[in-house]
Amino acid sequence: NPKPGEPMPLSRDGERHYDYATPLPNPMMMLQQGKEDIVQTPAVFWSPDSTNVPTYVMDQRNFPRLTMTLSNPKDQFRPKYFSYAYPLPVDFDLPTSKLVVFDIPKRKQTFVAARPLVQLYYGGPRVDWAAESKRVMYREIERGYAHVRLRDVDAASGVSRDIINETGGGLISTSVLVTRPFNGGREVVWSAERDGWNHFYLYDAEKAVLKNQITKGEWIIRSIDHIDEANRVLYFSGAGREAGRDPYLRHAYKVNLDGTGLTLLTPEDADHTVSFSPDGRYFVDAY
Repeated sequence: NPKPGEPMPLSRDGERHYDYATPLPNPMMMLQQGKEDIVQTPAVFWSPDSTNVPTYVMDQRNFPRLTMTLSNPKDQFRPKYFSYAYPLPVDFDLPTSKLVVFDIPKRKQTFVAARPLVQLYYGGPRVDWAAESKRVMYREIERGYAHVRLRDVDAASGVSRDIINETGGGLISTSVLVTRPFNGGREVVWSAERDGWNHFYLYDAEKAVLKNQITKGEWIIRSIDHIDEANRVLYFSGAGREAGRDPYLRHAYKVNLDGTGLTLLTPEDADHTVSFSPDGRYFVDAY
């Protein structure tokens, strides 16, 4: 066993363009740092009990690359050249991220039994912990944005399953897809445009079934601001609900998770940005 402060390798098969815990590099960071092998924050998602570390392997080994030129670098006379991965419409085999969980006490590496996630742009996937450090959840978006899934993984075995399967006749706008597990990961607030408007739905994550629609009407939700789990109240921002106002202005609301008791919290005719205290007793409204 390593001594305190001594590095302990968890994986040994990484190689160039097959990187553990490394998001797909953004070329803007290459320009800022002046090098192709940029320094990034490791993509690790420690379990609450600090026994497991999920991450991913970013595989861009066989992907065609683009080249960017920095014509006037500060530290040398000649230009610098940076090679980077950028998916184009003609590319069929995109970079992928393969999810893996490391059990720290057992020094065990377990790959998630699921198809690798196609990397559509820079960055990488993220996971959320649930069920007392026993399960993780992640979101999978298919290329073309017509299909998105919320998936659940047993951290010990790597066995995975779908909790939510969302398909759209046209495109699913992932920029307004708002989701949050709560209640120890046993429930999920999920947003979808199933009735033509982006609204919240409540799911039982353990049974993978819809419990009820939380919000509805000819207006849209914009963000989850806080969930009061004890009283089962959702605080959120929405737009377009208040008559006679600019439909892009955001207002803060609260609603019971069963869909009752929708209440406007910020009545001023303005665009509201709210920030809740960690205990949910207060929020600051900038408008």
